[in-house]
Amino acid sequence: MRKIKVLAVIVSLFVLSMLGGFLGIIVLPSLVARVPALSSVEFLNIGGERITVIRQEPEQIIIDKADAVARSAEKVRSGIVIVERQRLAQTVSASSALVVTSDGWIITPYSLAQGITSRSQDKFFIVLPGEQISAELVKVDSVSQLALFSVKDRNFYTPEFASKNEVSLGDNVFMLSALENETIESRIELGYISKVTASDMGFNSSFGTESFSGAAVFNTEGKVLALSVKINNIVSFIPIEKINEFIASARE
Repeated sequence: MRKIKVLAVIVSLFVLSMLGGFLGIIVLPSLVARVPALSSVEFLNIGGERITVIRQEPEQIIIDKADAVARSAEKVRSGIVIVERQRLAQTVSASSALVVTSDGWIITPYSLAQGITSRSQDKFFIVLPGEQISAELVKVDSVSQLALFSVKDRNFYTPEFASKNEVSLGDNVFMLSALENETIESRIELGYISKVTASDMGFNSSFGTESFSGAAVFNTEGKVLALSVKINNIVSFIPIEKINEFIASARE
């Protein structure tokens, strides 16, 4: 009787081991193929025995790049304004512009102030939704291709400037410009960094063609990388290092 019980136990263990092998080799791999959630199952062969291990992988959070750009654009939007050049209360030209200090320093491409003299009757205004604010021309520089304006007694949101070590080849970027029709609107254009040198950076060839001159280029974190200059539909870019040098020279 004892021999029969021992034999029964041995047979049971053999059947269970065979069933476990069948599940590990045939059934579970099939389930993994059919159910993506089981993709964390791993099959090991240790000491001639096939062992099935199920690992719990940490949850991964994937941030959609378009959402990241949308959030950054919304954050920096109020740092993009319009500067108008007016003559006898008529608009002569206008440009998108970037706020560079919270106390009212704003930069545009040089072309907006080109030809201005002390005898000129032209005036400049910052255009905001529902209002125009008189602006003073502080500095123009044909070499750096920048013009600096100042608005008194007004605080603005100022986007953060990126540093050189935050720039890498292939990084996604976006361009934000302001334009005027019946209301103040913004235009976003997406691109990427195609060239990085010690003193300059470049973007994909079509970048900036749909935006207005004076549009600012940001990384996906909303930090300023460059200012665009668009003349006769030819787009060039003034890198942040040149902008910083121009601002510093205006303080001297």
